[in-house]
Formats: sequence, C-alpha cells, structure tokens
Amino acid sequence: MLITTGNDLRNIILLDPPKETDCDEIRILSGYATASMASGFIELLGERADTVTIKMIVGMASADGIVDIQHKNFKKLMEERKGRFECSYIMISYAPCHAKAYIWLKNGVPVKAFTGSANFTQNAFYGRQHELMGECDPQSALSYFDLFSSKAICCTHSEVEDTVKIVSGEQYRFKNAKTDEISGETDEITFFEDIGLPFKTLSLLTTRGAMGTTSGLDWGQRDSRDRDQAYIPMQRSVAKSGFFPKKGIALHRHYR
Repeated sequence: MLITTGNDLRNIILLDPPKETDCDEIRILSGYATASMASGFIELLGERADTVTIKMIVGMASADGIVDIQHKNFKKLMEERKGRFECSYIMISYAPCHAKAYIWLKNGVPVKAFTGSANFTQNAFYGRQHELMGECDPQSALSYFDLFSSKAICCTHSEVEDTVKIVSGEQYRFKNAKTDEISGETDEITFFEDIGLPFKTLSLLTTRGAMGTTSGLDWGQRDSRDRDQAYIPMQRSVAKSGFFPKKGIALHRHYR
C-alpha cells in the first residue's frame, strides 16, 4: 500500500495504529525532525498520549548538527513527558542516516511499520510538500532502527554537546543554504522549519519569470523614490494568507 501526502499520511502512519491495534510505542528514525512536529503529534494522540511511548532518532544530526532552539525544545519535551518521549541524535563520529522509518509496537513486539520519504516534520505530514510512504515488514524495520541505537546519544545526556554539534539558527542556515554543486538545489525551507519559525516564500520574478520593471529590491534607486526604500511585489495567495498584517497596521517584528 502506497500512502501519499495529507491526512492519509498523517492518519495511517501516526494515528490509526494505536487505535486499531492498541500499540503502546512508536519508534521513529528520521533524517530530520522537529520538536513542533513531536509536540503536535502528542496533541493529536489525545488521551492515548498517556499510554504511547515515543522513541526517536534524528539521523542527519551527525552531518548537519541540531539547531539550539530545537535541542532546547526536545529536552523540554523529554522533561514534560517523563519517560513517554525520548529523542536521540546520531553522533558526529558516525555516518549520518537519511532513512525514515516509523515502527509501531505492542508490548515490545513490532506490529506495523512504514518507510519512505517523509521526515518527522510538519512540512512532510501537513501537506506542504509531496511525500510517498509504504508499509514494510515491522521486524525488519525494528532491526534497522536498532542498528542506530548504539550510534545515537540522548538529547539530555551530559555529554551530548561534546558528541553532537549544537548550532545557532544562523550557522545552520549558512551551512544548509549553500547550493549543491550537483543538483543545484537549496534547502532554505528546511531551515525555517528546523528553527521553529513560520514562513512564506516570495518570488522576485513576475509570472513570466522575468524581473519586474517597476518593482524589486532596487526599485528605490530612482529619482522619484526614497533611496532607503524598496518594494517587493506580493502574490495574491500570500497577501490573503494572513501571514502579513493588513495595510496600515504596524509590524513589530525584526526580519532579515
């Protein structure tokens, strides 16, 4: 069975198993993961959250590090959940793991498992991008998860900052916004989610793919404009999304 983005992905992988089979534990191996996704998942579980244990390994931590805000929030979740939530990172001495696996267990026995492209992030599970997942053999998936248990360190361990790079949002952004020499792609969207900030993407190009003749970052550099001002056109869908305040309302936020 193939599972695609949206409610099906979220329900089939994260919510249906504990309802249908009374599973009491989920083990998650994910290249990337966010604390906001974890806390949101706990809320979605509702009353079952008190009987479901979540154990997670962030596989790409050894390569990219963990943003300090995420690290702080993962530790906070562990403190709040008291044994019901555990987050670990692959240490820098081991190769990173980009795989994704979600394994449900009942009384320690693997019952249902899924693997595919979806990281444990809101981008993946809330329909912001296309994902494809499929059901797989639970025992094999659990064995794969266990391969990385000895290579990971708990986020609350006293030596975690010696074995995993805890970086600022700016450091993470600088590292991950670099263009891949082979694919030519960047990962700016992952950055904003990883540090827990909402975002909207605005294009500086017109619908025809060209630079605007009366708008853009340097539009203020003409005689009739204040040279300290610039204008960026906003697509209708973004303007009506509620992300920015309405015209005439002061914006008390600092943007870079």
